[in-house]
Amino acid sequence: MSLKLPKCDFCKHLDEGDFYKCPAFPNGIPLDSISDDEDAECSNGIKYEADSSDQST
Repeated sequence: MSLKLPKCDFCKHLDEGDFYKCPAFPNGIPLDSISDDEDAECSNGIKYEADSSDQST
């Protein structure tokens, strides 16, 4: 069994002031989108982009 972390946690579009909201999903990110492939479009032409400010390694 493997653990897959939500891609949204590492996306530059995630609104850190509002739990699981972003420009693609201003009313809240649907659970099925959180686990989508990183290459998939989220909504409104917005796709996952790694947050370069997150240097947790």
